[in-house]
Amino acid sequence: MLLNNTFFPINFWEGGQHQVLDVFSSTSGKKIVDLDSDAEVKYVFVVDSSDVDIEFNIKWSGSRLEVFGIFVGDVKSQIVTSLFANKSFANVHLFCVVKDDSDISLDGNITIGKNVEDVEGHLAEEQFLLWIPKKLFVRPILDVHSHRVKASHGAKIHTLDENKLFYMMAKWLSIEES
Repeated sequence: MLLNNTFFPINFWEGGQHQVLDVFSSTSGKKIVDLDSDAEVKYVFVVDSSDVDIEFNIKWSGSRLEVFGIFVGDVKSQIVTSLFANKSFANVHLFCVVKDDSDISLDGNITIGKNVEDVEGHLAEEQFLLWIPKKLFVRPILDVHSHRVKASHGAKIHTLDENKLFYMMAKWLSIEES
């Protein structure tokens, strides 16, 4: 399923495997994605210079969610993944490409509800600095209200290797091309 700048709610019904590519460019809004029993969803989205919030809700047992989000340009987003059902799984990877004075504010959040068991929730946020950002504010949040769960969260910042950049420029590439 390919989506572009749409904010209508999506519900993945029982069973089945689903793949989504969602693109947001120069827009703002909130999207809600619900997973029912035994749904397997791979959700990739790109946010380019937009203010977009996405809420993923796993409401029924046995559902699996894999999310990969890419953020470019000025971005203000909150990505919330809530696990409300036993035996559910979510892996969320958020990746920011920080370029030419970007203004980025990103909150990634994994919430595990009360009395939920045998649940896994993982959140990783990575920022790749191509330039010095005007503002870079990221918060990977892990909010666990239950026991017998596996959960993790973290953030990394990557910078350009100056030696590799020098090598590329020695091959007659400009700094932008390098």
